[in-house]
Formats: sequence, structure tokens, C-alpha cells
Amino acid sequence: MAPENNERKAVEDPYLARAQEYVRDGRISAACAEYLRYADKCEAGGDLMTAIKYYYKVDEYQLLDIKSRKKLAELLARVGNKSRAVSTYLEVVDEFLTQGLAEDAVDVLRNAMAQVPDRLTLRYRLADLYEQGGQSQKAVNIYLQVLEDHPDEVGAWEALGRLYAKRNSLAEAVDAYLRACRFNEETGNLIAAAKDYEAVATLKGDNAAALKKLIEIYGRLGFKNEMVARMVDLARLSEERGEKERALSIYSKIIEIDPGNEEAQSRLGKAIQVISVLPTGNSLTKDEIPAPDEAPPEAEPAPGETAFPPERAIKTVDDLLGFRPDAGEGEVVESPQVCYDLGLAYLEMGITEEAIHYLQLASHEAGLRIRACNMLGLCFLEKEMPDMAVKEFERGLLTPDVTEDETVGLYYNLGVACERFGDYRRALDEYRKVYAIDIDYLDVREKIRRLRARDGG
Repeated sequence: MAPENNERKAVEDPYLARAQEYVRDGRISAACAEYLRYADKCEAGGDLMTAIKYYYKVDEYQLLDIKSRKKLAELLARVGNKSRAVSTYLEVVDEFLTQGLAEDAVDVLRNAMAQVPDRLTLRYRLADLYEQGGQSQKAVNIYLQVLEDHPDEVGAWEALGRLYAKRNSLAEAVDAYLRACRFNEETGNLIAAAKDYEAVATLKGDNAAALKKLIEIYGRLGFKNEMVARMVDLARLSEERGEKERALSIYSKIIEIDPGNEEAQSRLGKAIQVISVLPTGNSLTKDEIPAPDEAPPEAEPAPGETAFPPERAIKTVDDLLGFRPDAGEGEVVESPQVCYDLGLAYLEMGITEEAIHYLQLASHEAGLRIRACNMLGLCFLEKEMPDMAVKEFERGLLTPDVTEDETVGLYYNLGVACERFGDYRRALDEYRKVYAIDIDYLDVREKIRRLRARDGG
């Protein structure tokens, strides 16, 4: 049938004929009511595109009510126009929220997710509504579901980090942020990685590894001020730990990078009154430290070079870690705490073999054994060696004076390792131990449900 015949037939429809009369009379609301009736008639006849056309026609007059807008979103999803369907659903959500109808907004998002299940925007918005409504566990569950389908979804890891931090589940928050850090680094998004490491540094009481990563990243980016600020933080942390020589070494490197840094000048000046020679073999005398007003001017960077070259930043971080490639074996002897920090740093950088080496050294110290064994287990999981991971988590659980918080984390990780190893019955037992202590711990309920279903109850 020719297009003009279709148009004539449409005009002959009683709904459209009345709508046109109402438009001529200036009765726009009445006309829109007829357009919607005609749209419903088209939908019933299977002509979804025409139905959508007349919903949009009503919307041109800004008279599309919230119920009709929801219907438009459903039609768009049915014809496969996912982008417009999602945006229209979100408009409906915003209208409900404006009216204070949060539960209706949640229902719309659930319906939308059923219609367009592959759009993460809808899942994030629903999680956000749950979080705003004080239902943080429901928000956590949504992000965990997202990560089951998309393990490298950085936004979900960052959201989990934020939610766990708000719940004061600091270990889980740090773990989530570190995963986001790794993915951001892998994709070259260093600014986002720095933001996530900043969150880790804020959350962790023992945040040396995060500070070292921040120093490295800011150096690679050429952000000199930010890098120096984190070096100062690392030096302060070393002082708090009683590692005075390490703190002095860091302050001296700050002077190399930023000769006018007043805090480094002050701390070095005070230290020299009681220490003249550092154990590293580098002598420091008062005359070698320039006063703030005598600091030599910084050289202008060459064309195309940042103010602080990346290769220099990385070398500085290696120095701060106490690692010198040209040093003889056994020349640098690290304390168990430093070994633990180095292990975390290497693990965060993806250098698993080195991480295992230092964490094993740290695990010989009674006060560090539980944490070191837990991290060793995670290292072996990273290397796809779940049998070794099981041994380390068991070793941690056998440590005297293990706290309940440490126990629940070790039980959970042991369950993960057993599941990877194919020992599903034991994995279920370990998850049940977690459940007995904290029923809301991570996704333990979902893991129990899945494994029980696998074994038929």
C-alpha cells in the first residue's frame, strides 16, 4: 500500500480524527488523550513503531504522564532500541524520586533490568538507590552480581570499596580498591589508579605499600608536588614505626627532588644533632644540607620532558623500598615488618614471586604470621595454586591468638581456595563457619546457596 494511502487510513481512524479536531480547537490535553488511545490500539495490533511514534507526539506537548512514559520505555525495549529504552526508564525513575516515591523508582529499575539485562547503568542506579535508602547490603549484592558477569568492571570494585568503607569493613574495602587500582593501572588510567590508592592509604593503618605506589604513579605522571607530599607521608610513617634511619633516607631524597621542602629540611636538621652516619653507609653532615634560602634553582626540563622524569621516579621508589639491583646478596637486611610491606608492595605491583619471597620471611615473625599467611594464600590463588593457598590459610588459622575478625577472613579465603581446588564439600563447610560468625560477610550466603544447590541440598 502506498504511503499516502497509509496516511489517509490513519486520518480516517476515529481516535486520530478526534485528536485533529481537538488540536484545531486548541484542546491539546484532549487531543493527547486520543493519541494515547490510538497508540494502545496500535500496540494491540502489533504495530509497535506507530505506537511509539504517538507516545513521542504526546511527549512533544509535554503531556506524557509517568505511567505513559514507563509504557514508552517498555515499547522501546521490545523493539530493541536499548539506549532509548534505558534513558526513558531513567527519566521515569527521576520523576518518581521527585515525587518522593522511592519504592516505585526501585520497581521501575527492576522491571527495566528484566527488559534490558545487559545495561550496567540500570544496575548501578538501583544500587545507588539502595545505598541512599540505607540498604547497603542490597547495594553490595548488586555490585557483586555485576562482578560475576564482568570481573574487570572497575566502577563496581570502586563502589564496593566505598560501601565497605562506610560499613567499616576496612579489609574488604582495601581489597576492593586494590583490585580497582590493578585494573586502572593495566589500562593505563593512572589518575584513576592514584585516586584509588589514595583511598587505600586513607583506610589502611599500615599504609606504606599504598604510599609507595602513589609515589611511583605520581612520578610516572610527572606530578612532582603530589609525589613529594606522599614521600613526606611515608617518612612520617617510618618515624612513627621507629624506623628513624629509613625516615632520614626518605627526607634526604625529598631534598634531592625538592630542595626547598621545609619539613624535610627541619627533620633532617634535628636528626643530624643526634645521628651523624646512617647505617646505609651514606654520611650526612650539616654542611651538605642546603638551607631553604640557599637551595639551588631547579633545572628547566628539556623539551618533551616532564618536570620529574618517570624513570627517576621509579628509581626513587626502588631506593625507598630498600632494593638496590647492584647491591651484594645479604647487604641489605630488612626487618620482618619491612619484609611484610615489601611483600604487599610487590603483590600490588603484580610481581607475585617477589611478594611470596618477602611474605614468607615475614611469616616467621609471630606478630605478623596471621596477616602474612593470609596474603601468601592470596598470592598462591593469584598463581592458580589453590593447594598451596589452602596450606597457608590453614597455617594462619593454627596461629595462636588469632582474633575472630582474622578467623572469619581466613575461613572465607580457605573456602574460596577449596572451591578452586575442586573440594566443594569442604568449601561449603568453610563458608558455613563464616556464616556462623557473620551472616552478612561479603557474599557468603550466595556461595552457600550455590554450593548447596550444586550438591542437591
